[in-house]
Amino acid sequence: MSNQFSAIDAARECLDLIESFDIAGAAARFAPEGVLELPMRPEPLARELRGAEIEKFMRLLPKLFARLRFVERRYHQTTTARTAVVEYKGDAVTHTGTPYLNTYIAVFEFDEQGRVLLWREYFDPLVLQQTFAG
Repeated sequence: MSNQFSAIDAARECLDLIESFDIAGAAARFAPEGVLELPMRPEPLARELRGAEIEKFMRLLPKLFARLRFVERRYHQTTTARTAVVEYKGDAVTHTGTPYLNTYIAVFEFDEQGRVLLWREYFDPLVLQQTFAG
């Protein structure tokens, strides 16, 4: 990782990759020991994903959404240089035309090479359940 590394820029890149459905690129951002945590994900779905599980989960996104945008992003640098917190809103539409408008807070931690060690994303599970119920 260079002296110019920015956790905010790295977090922005991760979100941009997901928005563009560059799943391979987003999954490749993770360190081998990296973790995608979704603490608010409804049971019985896994709340902690590692390794190949991360890309498998991400590959569902273009199957669920015709459009996925993260808007009103607010980036916060923490006192730790390799950690950033991001607040954002989802402005998405499913393939059936149903809007999916959720609110998120994510914590990103990066290793010395700038790879994701942790992407912990909090969201409103009720919005998720209401959008995909039935």
